Amino acid sequence: MQTYAGNESHRRFPLIRLLLILGVIAFAVWFAPRVLDRTPPSLSVEGLEPGGRYRGVVSIAITGEDSGQGLDMVRVTRDGQFLAEIRLQGKQARTTYPWDTTSLSDGVYLIQVELTDASIWHKSSRAQFDVIVDNTPPEIALLSVPENAIQGQTISFFVKSDETLRKAEGSFLDRKIPFFSSGTRMRTFVGIQHNANAGTYRMEVRAWDLAGNENVTQMQVVLKKGDFKTGRVNLSQKKRSLLTDRDKKQTNRERRAQALETSSSRQIWNGLFKKPTRGVTTSTFGARRVYNSGVVRSVHLGWDIANRKGTDVFAANDGIVVLAEELPIHGNNILLDHGQGVFSGYAHLNEILVSVGDDVQKGQLIGRMGTTGQSTGSHLHWEMFVQGVPVDPAQWLTQDFRSP
Repeated sequence: MQTYAGNESHRRFPLIRLLLILGVIAFAVWFAPRVLDRTPPSLSVEGLEPGGRYRGVVSIAITGEDSGQGLDMVRVTRDGQFLAEIRLQGKQARTTYPWDTTSLSDGVYLIQVELTDASIWHKSSRAQFDVIVDNTPPEIALLSVPENAIQGQTISFFVKSDETLRKAEGSFLDRKIPFFSSGTRMRTFVGIQHNANAGTYRMEVRAWDLAGNENVTQMQVVLKKGDFKTGRVNLSQKKRSLLTDRDKKQTNRERRAQALETSSSRQIWNGLFKKPTRGVTTSTFGARRVYNSGVVRSVHLGWDIANRKGTDVFAANDGIVVLAEELPIHGNNILLDHGQGVFSGYAHLNEILVSVGDDVQKGQLIGRMGTTGQSTGSHLHWEMFVQGVPVDPAQWLTQDFRSP
């Protein structure tokens, strides 16, 4: 009996010792990483930028990653005051906190996001942002130059604000009108169609500040009739056929429309425009054209300046060449982009001396006068477009639209 009991005790002791050793190992396996994990988790915050302006409910996206014990908690504070605490699980997680600014006064606030891991040290990473809360719409005023509009002319609108604007856009004569530049003052140009009906029209402008607050203003614009003349043009049989050649007219129209489609958002031109050549003005903008038969067939949408073949033609202002090729109606034709939707055109040239993409300066030689395309003699057809609408170039010789 004694021998038996001694054997049982002897057998039980190694088993208990083994269990203790295994327990210690298990505890070490569980505990050691938590002790050794002293690396903070990685933290990424989207939706906030230092110095950014925000309004309404701001969605703050928080992404965390920890290769050790995983993630534990995200804490969000504003100027040290508790806003939210969000539990995270796993080694990688993403959460979104909707920060409601609507009850706050406009001003600067410090937002801090702190992410802790699940180690016993609770290592953390922080991101903080000084941001501006702005829930107040901008105060805006709308002015125009000139005060009223005339058929075939250009009118410029200015938006003035009490704070920096991010964007402004207008609606006038059933068209969307883009505004340019930035800061507390933005400007746009509107070309008035030569055949727009006289009357009173509303220009409505929406403007947004840097935080996205929106305001709307409007003004009434009186549109008056233009003083247009009627002239007679005698075309040869060959040139007269261009009037009824639909394919050539369509090709001519499409190529020019493509060139006028995109304009630089910056003002490229400098000061007043300059008359592009020497000679006699034989037709002005808006003249009603009578061709041979005595029936009014078209409206002349530019200036015709006649001189001998080969007379130098210069750029009316600084710009970028967006078209330089021969077309069925306009002959050898150049179009320059002056920025902000303003273009000038030079048609019926004998020679083209520039290429698409060239930067040209005011007064630079770009071509020589000729009689190509639908033309009765050597002359330059000089034209201007504003937001795709043909306008009288003469106005741009005396008015630079710099201030309201």
